[in-house]
Amino acid sequence: MLNTSTAPLQGDAGPADDIAATTPGAQHAASTQLSLPLEIWHRIINLLLPTNRPEHNVYPQPNFKSVNHRAECIRTSHRDLAALALCCRQLHPLATQALYAAPFLSTPRKVSRLARSLSRNDDEDEGKAQGAQTCLSAQAVRALHVKCQLTGDTKQSTKVKRARASDVGVLLSCVDDIRYLSLEISEGRKSKYDDAEDAEDADEYEADKDHDDHNDDDKADDDSDEYDDDADNEEHDEDNHPFIHLLSTSTKCRLRGLRYRAEKDIPNASLARATSFAPLSRLTHLELARKLPSQDLIAFVLGAPRLAPSQPKVAEAIAAGLSPNSTLECLRFSDSMGTLMIRGFAEYAAERQFSGPEAFSFRHDAAALEVLYSLTTHSTNLPRLRLLIIEVRSGVIDMPLELLKQLKRSRVLKKAYTDFPPLADGSDEYGDSSLASVFSASMRDHASGDRSLEAAISAVDPSWQDHFRATDEYWRQVHQGKHALQRLWNDARVRAGLAPTEIRLVADRFGDYWDESECNFRCQATGVDGAAQGGGPSDVGVWADADVFELVETQPWLSYFQLARYGCCSWSGALPRDSNPNVSVTDDGGEARRIVVPQIVKLERRPLDEQEGQDGGEDGGGLKRQRTEENAVQEAGTS
Repeated sequence: MLNTSTAPLQGDAGPADDIAATTPGAQHAASTQLSLPLEIWHRIINLLLPTNRPEHNVYPQPNFKSVNHRAECIRTSHRDLAALALCCRQLHPLATQALYAAPFLSTPRKVSRLARSLSRNDDEDEGKAQGAQTCLSAQAVRALHVKCQLTGDTKQSTKVKRARASDVGVLLSCVDDIRYLSLEISEGRKSKYDDAEDAEDADEYEADKDHDDHNDDDKADDDSDEYDDDADNEEHDEDNHPFIHLLSTSTKCRLRGLRYRAEKDIPNASLARATSFAPLSRLTHLELARKLPSQDLIAFVLGAPRLAPSQPKVAEAIAAGLSPNSTLECLRFSDSMGTLMIRGFAEYAAERQFSGPEAFSFRHDAAALEVLYSLTTHSTNLPRLRLLIIEVRSGVIDMPLELLKQLKRSRVLKKAYTDFPPLADGSDEYGDSSLASVFSASMRDHASGDRSLEAAISAVDPSWQDHFRATDEYWRQVHQGKHALQRLWNDARVRAGLAPTEIRLVADRFGDYWDESECNFRCQATGVDGAAQGGGPSDVGVWADADVFELVETQPWLSYFQLARYGCCSWSGALPRDSNPNVSVTDDGGEARRIVVPQIVKLERRPLDEQEGQDGGEDGGGLKRQRTEENAVQEAGTS
């Protein structure tokens, strides 16, 4: 974690001369270290940085479980880099550059501390700096994750008051060359840390308590530490919105990548308060999460002023060439809003072209559908857009335990502990690529018309498929929305002579299976930075997630519970089991490939000779190729 409280690292002060070792042996060691070429030291410093493997940031992982990012990615504390920066003046620039390259400020307190560190004038009473300090540490920042808080309650903690949204403006006025920004806004808390986001913030409060208290101008604040009744500190002031601090003349950076996530209760920023739209003028990657963006922001991104008739500033920015519509390559909608956008879109788009948006005001999802419709009807405004990603999620179906017990008693299913041992703690897990041959055989039987297992299950419970029917219908509607979106979006682009945009519906990372982490932020920062320098791919992490309907064919086991005690895998509904439920057509007019996985897959190993013989059929080569690819994915995920 970036340690911005270390006194020698405040501002631009170099390491003290008395840091050098005093013993002869230590002096000799220091001399030996300094004799190494700077290229070697640069390599050593890079090895001190947290490791980051792009394949660990793709979702879902091969077994639908996220990697332990704290263990796999954030292995090394930044204290080593801080110590190295202080050991001598020659190494100070190299170590500082690595230390400040991508600060991950996961709590408001860290935001305030780094803002004070990079700002020359620390005016805590006003909550802002009068001028930015041009310092080595500020120049080193290339990516930034900022989590801040807003609240409409004026009774704010004195300590939380330090972490107001204006700290974002202080930071952005100090750093001129950041290429990736992750800005996250959550609801503010009303006490010191009773409702702290995590224990780390509470620990930091205890560590800083004495330091902060003796710096308070008004000692009375220390006695009334639960609340501050100053009504002038209204956090929902539109001028103090973090997004408005980004769109400011004091922000000199020109972002290449932006992830903007706001809780649903946080009001959208009023773009009428923006003083400069230039910071977003060169965006290539934009991810909008959780909070549905305002129509004004969509208008600015699209470069379509008629979508924001009440915002003259948006029209002025577009006319000045500050819209990112000509540079944007990848766009993603994440964290719960995607399902509202895509489910029902086919019906909405068909009716919307004959009536205005007010005709659909009765629908709870009308705002989300209108955002997607605006994007679709202006797809030609984004000439370089090659990838559109929308997160979707279905609720997980309860396992049909009573049915499985009956099937086991009826000998339709039998336990399979020998070939498929359960977890040591006896819990259930999602399937992984070790089940590739099992699912290939089940899918092949289903495709050939073999319904023997389904018939046996129906003999026990004729209505067993009702358990899965609603979720099947949900995924059919989602697929229908995707097909309508692809057709409307790309038909217009083809007519305009533009390349089609790839549209993917991906699994929602905000579910129970994913931990948003520093590792994911670093993956995006590295990708954007590498692409900006022309030295690496930018489509890593969230931009490399696979389409959920493609996963039906490539990794069908991902959304199946592996139940060795019942000798089967049961569909959870978290991902679709039908790759083409609406039987869409291909570009040449033919019927698209369709893969269907049964709701219940029997856990059994078939003899190798039987499996090889069946693989020699019409699609045998494809199944072999599929297993080869799945094994490669598994090896990559575990190496």
